[in-house]
Amino acid sequence: MAGIGNSDVKAWLSTQVSILLGFESDEAVDYLLTFTSAAELREYVSEFFGNGAAAEELASGLVQRMTFEVCMAFLRAPTLHNRNSSCSQ
Repeated sequence: MAGIGNSDVKAWLSTQVSILLGFESDEAVDYLLTFTSAAELREYVSEFFGNGAAAEELASGLVQRMTFEVCMAFLRAPTLHNRNSSCSQ
């Protein structure tokens, strides 16, 4: 998931982080976008934002959006790719 910089994902995440923190934090947004593991992202979100429904919604939404962005980049790539991947379903 590393390196995802889609502006729609970042804007959504910025809004969610602002709601949870009560203020804007570009640093938190940028940091959350660096995770390469969904499990690590979920663990960090629960430690930093707590175990509430809003934190779980943030983690789930971010994983879903980042996975979508990776899949779209994969499908747009001008190379042969594995049609059995979860991205092509």
